[in-house]
Amino acid sequence: MDYVTIKTINMSIELTGFSVAVALLTGMLITRSYRTKTSRILLCSLVVHSVLLLLDSISWGLGGRPEAYVRPLEYGINFLVYGLSYSYNYLLTAFVTAYISYKRPGLNKTLLYISAAVTVGMILLTVVSQFTGLLFYFDENNTFQAGPLNDLSIGVMLFIAGANAVMAVRNRKYLDVRDIAMLLAYLLIPMACAVAEAVFENIMLIYAGCTVSFVLLYVSLQIRQEMDAMKRENEMKTAIMLTQIQPHFLYNALCAIQDLCHGRAPEAEQATVEFSEYLRANLESLSAARPIAFEQELRHVRNYLSLEQKRFKEDLRVEYDIGPTLFRLPALTLQPIVENAVRYGIMQRECGGTVRISTAEKDGNYIVTVKDDGVGFDVNTPKADGRTHIGIDNVRSRLAQMCGGTLVIDSVPGVGTTAVLTIPNGEG
Repeated sequence: MDYVTIKTINMSIELTGFSVAVALLTGMLITRSYRTKTSRILLCSLVVHSVLLLLDSISWGLGGRPEAYVRPLEYGINFLVYGLSYSYNYLLTAFVTAYISYKRPGLNKTLLYISAAVTVGMILLTVVSQFTGLLFYFDENNTFQAGPLNDLSIGVMLFIAGANAVMAVRNRKYLDVRDIAMLLAYLLIPMACAVAEAVFENIMLIYAGCTVSFVLLYVSLQIRQEMDAMKRENEMKTAIMLTQIQPHFLYNALCAIQDLCHGRAPEAEQATVEFSEYLRANLESLSAARPIAFEQELRHVRNYLSLEQKRFKEDLRVEYDIGPTLFRLPALTLQPIVENAVRYGIMQRECGGTVRISTAEKDGNYIVTVKDDGVGFDVNTPKADGRTHIGIDNVRSRLAQMCGGTLVIDSVPGVGTTAVLTIPNGEG
């Protein structure tokens, strides 16, 4: 093929790849898919790949032009292209290492250090090549020409990708089949294109292979994130049930109802109604995919507290200062906070105490406050009961995810605890 045809083909491949890479970058930024170490490395790799493709397409566009400024510009652009290519090789190793390390803590990172050393060495060689033409040079027509060591660049890429593929296979017992397939596709497609490039001389197939790998990797990670999100959601629902419908409370509630049955049938009947409504609200929370009305959550809390008051009598006092109620919040948000106030605050005092629940509206937010005068605790010291943390962490997580709300807990040992839930007005 003549130079103009080669130039047109390569520019088309690289500009198409650039468009795809920018689309993937945009998707990651919009969906904020960069919160894990591997996704941040992938984001950096996409940036490097995008800039590399854009610069190389510009280089091909300038190739063969006679203007005096073209030669120094071509040397500068190709220095960046080669440097970015080596940086990409290092990021490839960093991604594979981080991904496997997540599944296998303590992974030997020797390959990452080797990749870093090779990257630095090749960048230094590129600097030398600016003056010697070892990797590339431009002839009198300002046309790119491969230097005697140019094949070393492809060799380095094949070595790094191959070593990463071996590392993935050697650690296969720590990965599932989808992990291995994803990593090998990410590594082997560019390698196959590098081999094909030797057949189709001067056609930049490696960059096209890298773009295809990015697309497959992006889709695979998005699918994996969706699956993980569904798994976490199911685990969260199960955790909510385990923390809210605990055997000790069911047993104590039934014992309280049994005591009430001795000559006080009306009270026992009322307790039975409250208990059934409590259970129903917990079960309904499993299917509550959206925030519910605050009044509905408050009814659930009232049922819970009424049952506890029947059990603890005058040791548990409850005060309500309910202002605004026309807002929404995730199901089982307020009840775990109130239960913590009773179990870990009030009931730890010999003389009992008071739980006060209030609502207010301030600065465009609805504020729900649960305050107790119980024993309090050091907020920097974990409680021995891990289930407490599961419940609170679930509340905080669901507040943030479902309505952009927050939960702040302040406690002073010997004084009491205050939990403040903030729900943005109109977010629910």
